[in-house]
Amino acid sequence: MDTYRELIAGIRKSRVRMSDECDQDVHKYIAYLQSFETKYSEQIKLFENATSFGKHGLDASMVAGESPDVREGELHEGPSS
Repeated sequence: MDTYRELIAGIRKSRVRMSDECDQDVHKYIAYLQSFETKYSEQIKLFENATSFGKHGLDASMVAGESPDVREGELHEGPSS
């Protein structure tokens, strides 16, 4: 398994674990994720300052849970150089 697939598998595993912890209740899950904003506000600020997220905001597809390069069950390589 390559690095990207391992990373994606790890993210999916974490999302399943968090959903299980919230009893598969979407409202509990969203509240749980929102609690991170308070708990980890300093880390979030550092991340935003170090990435394009802080400069340009989130891409709409990322907010919807889909990365522009990764779609359900597939890994799409970025543009070729």
